[in-house]
Amino acid sequence: METGIFNITQWVYFTFNYPEPKKMFAEIFGSLSDHIYNKWLSYDCNFNRLFTELDRECQRKLARYVIENYHGVDGCKPSAK
Repeated sequence: METGIFNITQWVYFTFNYPEPKKMFAEIFGSLSDHIYNKWLSYDCNFNRLFTELDRECQRKLARYVIENYHGVDGCKPSAK
C-alpha cells in the first residue's frame, strides 16, 4: 500500500514539475513522440488528460518513466515500512 501511495504522490508532483517535455517524450515514446507531444499541447499541457487518452502500452511507458526517473519527492524512494 505504501508504494502505491508513494507512486501517486510521485505522479502528482511530476505533473507540476516535469522536465523538458519534448525531450522527455522522445525518450519515452520514440517515433510516436511528436504525435504525443502535440496531443499534450492540445490538452493545454495537462498530463492527467494525456494519460487518460493514451493506450495501455503508452500509459505504462509514461508511468514507468515517472517512477524510474522523477526524483522530486523526497529523493523518490518509497519508505521501507
